[in-house]
Amino acid sequence: MKVGFRVPYTFMGGWRAVFNRASALNVNVIEVDLGDPRFQAIPNPVPLARRIKEMASSQGIEIVVKAYTPDINLASFNNTIRAAAQRLLIQAIRFAQNAESEYVIFDPGYLPREYPPRLVNRARTLLSRTISNAQRLTGGTIKLLIENAPRTENRSLASTIEDIKTLSELLGCNIALNIGHANTVGNVTDFIEDLKGKIEVVHLSDNNGDQDSHLPIGYGRINYRRVISALKTAGFDGAYIIDVNSPAGISVSIRRLNALLSSTR
Repeated sequence: MKVGFRVPYTFMGGWRAVFNRASALNVNVIEVDLGDPRFQAIPNPVPLARRIKEMASSQGIEIVVKAYTPDINLASFNNTIRAAAQRLLIQAIRFAQNAESEYVIFDPGYLPREYPPRLVNRARTLLSRTISNAQRLTGGTIKLLIENAPRTENRSLASTIEDIKTLSELLGCNIALNIGHANTVGNVTDFIEDLKGKIEVVHLSDNNGDQDSHLPIGYGRINYRRVISALKTAGFDGAYIIDVNSPAGISVSIRRLNALLSSTR
């Protein structure tokens, strides 16, 4: 069983402290989020990726990489913005290659709310071109996983089940299913059932359905026993990654997740 956590921006201390925490929690996956502002101060992240690989290898830990996503749009109609987004995706892929990660998780972007809905297919075409360019320029050795988006004012390209299916087929990418995001859009178990066979990673946090709060498991309204049961029924055998914003929340969530995994059929 693969269980781990995304390193939150609030985590204080260096990477040795991160791996010490992973050892204390007895997890075997760490997600490196390149959206962390601390990465933006590093002109060349490759040496850090190699150090992370060495620490991970010594502890038998798998690394997953999440591309920088806070304020970019891989499907932007603006060529300058889209080119900048592509550069950051390429940076994430090269980081993953040097950290010996199998995956890079990415947010596929959105159509701004000011744009007419009929332009969504054009946005998908631009996204497809961006992804193809990034894979061509980096050798296509890393799996890219689409992360579903929460409900927002903009027209996300990957928030509904149908949108995710469309993009998965168009881009040839499987899915990192964010349970918290899905809960702001619809019925979480519907996402799991309809996307089974495509889900390679799940992100786990809790919320009350109104926004993506990144609460620890059990602090919101998501029925995680039902979620875990649906994932097992769907044959999911990928990584369960806790996606909360505090070290204390990670500890609580790991404990509750392990209990659910051992007690749920």
